Amino acid sequence: MGKLTIAVDFDGTLVEHKFPLIGNDYPGAFEAVLALQSQGHDIMLFTCREDCEEGPYLTEAVEYCRGKGLEFVSVNENTPYYKAQGFACRKPYFDILIDDRSGFMPEYWGNIQMWVDHELENGALPNYKDGE
Repeated sequence: MGKLTIAVDFDGTLVEHKFPLIGNDYPGAFEAVLALQSQGHDIMLFTCREDCEEGPYLTEAVEYCRGKGLEFVSVNENTPYYKAQGFACRKPYFDILIDDRSGFMPEYWGNIQMWVDHELENGALPNYKDGE
């Protein structure tokens, strides 16, 4: 199977939407993303949070995830792999977007691994990085 770049939102996806606070974890969210990462997929944080005068909201989210064992290959920008391929635009490239605003609901976390595997096996997802 190939290696995917999976973009994951923070508020409303990994945790309950309580911005500017950090909401409670959605059950199974971090476990599911860590499992995808352990399979070799690149995980990118793709969030509207940013650090600004009002607070270090993006830094807080990244640190919160780090405390859960989740390290991102990139945050709100292309991964090093895609930067090296010339994808330098402001919109990051990803194969899958897991985001509450794209229709993802927290109750899906229990099935996300099965869905990704099924889509890869059936050729429904791009497989650009096979053989890396």
